[in-house]
Amino acid sequence: GKALGAVTSVAPIRKTIHDTVTRVYAGTSESNLYMCQDIFDLENSVELRSSCHYDGINDISFLESFDDVFVTCSKSDIRVWNATKLQELLRIQVPNVTCTSVVIPRDG
Repeated sequence: GKALGAVTSVAPIRKTIHDTVTRVYAGTSESNLYMCQDIFDLENSVELRSSCHYDGINDISFLESFDDVFVTCSKSDIRVWNATKLQELLRIQVPNVTCTSVVIPRDG
């Protein structure tokens, strides 16, 4: 897959006796952390490991009867999160649109 944002940092992972780099972590300008499993095939070995908004959060909304899931919005996207697993479930991005408020209806 393709990384979102310009790569701003790289951390090598050395896991052999000869101190050879086998994988790398890469951080991007859009606050994504990727692991590259194969340093010789970066285009096909990128895996998203962590993510967050890279701009301020404009709003947050929780389901009334189910607080394990919540939604946040920022300048460039809306994200649905699992609070229990600390994991992003869905990301919605619409080019040239800023979301300033988000509401989850009572029926979900």
